[in-house]
Amino acid sequence: GARWCCCRTLSAMPVPGSLGHTDVNRQFRSRGPLFTPPTVPAVLPMSRRFVPASRYAARPQAVSCHKCGLPLGESAYYDRLGQATLHAECAAVDLIKQVQEREAVRQRAEIQKKQRQRREYDIGWKPERVPRNVGLAGKLGCDFLAKHGLCCLAFDEEARTVRVVEGMEPAACVNLEYLSLALQVRMQAGREPLFSLDPVDPKMDPKTTMQTKRFEPEWLMGTSLGEVMFQADYHLKELSMGEYEQPVIGMNSIQDYSEIDEQDKWKAREWFV
Repeated sequence: GARWCCCRTLSAMPVPGSLGHTDVNRQFRSRGPLFTPPTVPAVLPMSRRFVPASRYAARPQAVSCHKCGLPLGESAYYDRLGQATLHAECAAVDLIKQVQEREAVRQRAEIQKKQRQRREYDIGWKPERVPRNVGLAGKLGCDFLAKHGLCCLAFDEEARTVRVVEGMEPAACVNLEYLSLALQVRMQAGREPLFSLDPVDPKMDPKTTMQTKRFEPEWLMGTSLGEVMFQADYHLKELSMGEYEQPVIGMNSIQDYSEIDEQDKWKAREWFV
């Protein structure tokens, strides 16, 4: 009887899901984005079939691998069109290349979508958003800020008071407009300013419902302080989802934790001051 050799077919299937990335701007309401955790990459299955060795004799050109040109041996793989035979190693390289091409196309489309949504909802911090101290210095009687606009807070231990003084170190300086609004909240509400992205409908699944901005007190919406709190909160969420490299050593994203055992049991919050 005729000899048979074991062959496999590489099925051309789309790659579902996202390979280690998440679309953090899927839905919006009141410029409140919805965050979803990244999905697990799918595995492309292979189907098995048997092909008689006599077929190779009828097609001498199929005896050699069409990738490297070396003899196929006892077993071979067919490409996604079922027209050419490949070594196992060549088939693996071909499959990896296909997946990488699909992933590159998906990532480009995802980046374009995120950039479009960031422009639409005005997401992303820009240096021109920062209020200048010089404009408010005259109202507060801080004429010394006319030199370079830097100021900081000084604590008088004897008088137990805090006052605004000229600053030389940018890392220790404060913004007068942010400080004024924060002090106004403290005087009126007796608490610190607060911002969060909350589900529009608390009764719905937080993973699927849209999110809206919540300010406490509400009059912070539209102010420079409210805007910087929103942008900072959103950027922290991007960091937690692994959108950017972590700025602090030892700070992990959800993708870092996904490689740790019992990944489904951890929860975390990030705060900024």
